[in-house]
Amino acid sequence: MKKGNRILRHEEFVEIERKGRSIKTPSLLVFLREGESKARVGISVSKKNGNAVRRNKIKRQLRAIVDGAVSADSPIDLVVVARRSYEPSSFAEAKEELLAALGKLGVQH
Repeated sequence: MKKGNRILRHEEFVEIERKGRSIKTPSLLVFLREGESKARVGISVSKKNGNAVRRNKIKRQLRAIVDGAVSADSPIDLVVVARRSYEPSSFAEAKEELLAALGKLGVQH
């Protein structure tokens, strides 16, 4: 994912969480808002998920799933929050869970 397609500012995360639609899964929270021109994605992983190595692994996994599922031309803003119960060793389950959540929110993949 290119840096221009990332949500980096805290204020943008908060705005998307407040004004967007959301869905909760056992290990993820997904927020979606209609964007302006291109898809932008923000991934949030709390320190409660583990040390820096574990958090970075979770972010890499979620980024890979979103890259394959969301078209860069889609006008959406997407925020994915990993809950404490997220387990990086079960990548296939996380992928199914995130794709199902995106499907329920109406994101074409």
